[in-house]
Amino acid sequence: MDDNSLYRLILNFKKGITKVTGRGSIVPKDSKNTKNNNLLSTIRKKKHRSVNHCHDFWINHSTFQKKWWNVSGIYKITYLNSRHFYYYGSSRNLGQRLKYHYYNGPSQINFLGLFLKRFGWKKFTVTIIEVCSPSKIQER
Repeated sequence: MDDNSLYRLILNFKKGITKVTGRGSIVPKDSKNTKNNNLLSTIRKKKHRSVNHCHDFWINHSTFQKKWWNVSGIYKITYLNSRHFYYYGSSRNLGQRLKYHYYNGPSQINFLGLFLKRFGWKKFTVTIIEVCSPSKIQER
């Protein structure tokens, strides 16, 4: 899947279209449209150092969740086919949150849920970006 079809998939999702058929409009990268700017701010590039990385989360999800149970911090879920789509999240209990994403993610009505439902966990990696105290999660 190339970047343009990825943008079409996300735009159709924002418009409420769950099935993608045919060719849709392409989102220009320098658009002045507020709706497109919000979309492009969702899809942004960030540099970070990871604390831990699980490339095959769909196989080792249970072990990875147990390792991070009752640990607070920030995580990232990345779509492998296009590194332009990723999801950043934070939690007071990373293991519990990752378990929630694994079992309930595909049924959620958001970008991550749409991609998980369409492509499955085989196309995603999970990275723990930072471990921090629960009181500092909101400011990070």
